[in-house]
Amino acid sequence: MVMIVRNTVVLTLMLTLLLHPWTARAYAADVWPLVKFADGAVWGTLMAVDTVGDDRILLIAVDGSTPSPFLRGNGSISLLERAGRHPDGTPLVPGSSGLFLFTDVDTPASTDGYLIAGAFLPVESILDRDRIQQLVTAEIVGENVSLETAGNLLRSEQAACRLFATRCFQQLALDRSASLDAGLRQAFRTETSTPVLVALLDLFLVRGWPLVDGSASNLVLSYESSELNELALAYVARHGDADDRAQLLTAYPEANVTTRRRLLTAYARLGLREAEPWWHHALTCEDPNLSLHALEELCFSELDGLEDLFHALVESSSKRIRALAVRGLGSLGTVRASNILRQLAADRSENDPLGRLAHRILQYPYRYGRVKLRSTRGTGR
Repeated sequence: MVMIVRNTVVLTLMLTLLLHPWTARAYAADVWPLVKFADGAVWGTLMAVDTVGDDRILLIAVDGSTPSPFLRGNGSISLLERAGRHPDGTPLVPGSSGLFLFTDVDTPASTDGYLIAGAFLPVESILDRDRIQQLVTAEIVGENVSLETAGNLLRSEQAACRLFATRCFQQLALDRSASLDAGLRQAFRTETSTPVLVALLDLFLVRGWPLVDGSASNLVLSYESSELNELALAYVARHGDADDRAQLLTAYPEANVTTRRRLLTAYARLGLREAEPWWHHALTCEDPNLSLHALEELCFSELDGLEDLFHALVESSSKRIRALAVRGLGSLGTVRASNILRQLAADRSENDPLGRLAHRILQYPYRYGRVKLRSTRGTGR
């Protein structure tokens, strides 16, 4: 009975490792930036693991597709993996197959190099493997990276390979051309992976290239990724046109609560005064979380003329909204906002919490400029 239980536990642990999402992705979140640190790259399969203290020695059977400059030994290579160098605490397990990037600087005599932390990429397609090998080899040996090869890899069915190609494009000194524009815009239009979309949008943003019409504002409406939304708003702010802004403004009435939160953030970041009806709706709606989000975004926005709005909200029936409104006045830092606070402190009794808050803001204004409004969460309504 003890043996059966022990075998069951061992089998469960092995299945957990093999089926763990990090093992399935096997480090492959973003490998291209690591290539510049590599002295070599091998395609192979992890056959065995030896433990040396807290470190591990990985014995890798090298595939025949590995180019000769990077071959070590007799069809195999041993790489030292430092302790704690695998993502999410889940190490590679025997059977993991793909691209390994390593450095041979100060390598112990018993191994062929160090596995660069996170530098493992599983690749499913033979064509993708060939393209990645060309890009990696060119980068390591100092040759020109092929624009055509990166473009072909961008059409891979595997998201990790498309991300690899996009990161490669970010590094290349690209001259805009009709074919390049068409290829990247098509890739952006059809991409479904959030990390790849983030990388593509970052490429368009940095280079100042035009996106597919309405694409940036559509990302704000369609994706919950905060990083993607931030980049999309940055793109609309820097390169967007009237159509982008119009799409954001007209989306509010039919949007769900989650999308409305993102839209309110967009209105504040982009300084869209045309969104005033939606600000009023959000601030006076029955959803307290949406009201608070709207007020917080307004406080951190660069919009002018918010004194009247915050002054009116001081009379709200919600204690939290009233406190946020007073803090909002303190965050503006304008002469008019300061005068409203002085009047509020003078009109309220010493026992009134809003009067005390107004007095404290006036006494220590440096503590409340662009205040941390979220500190009032949880104080009740």
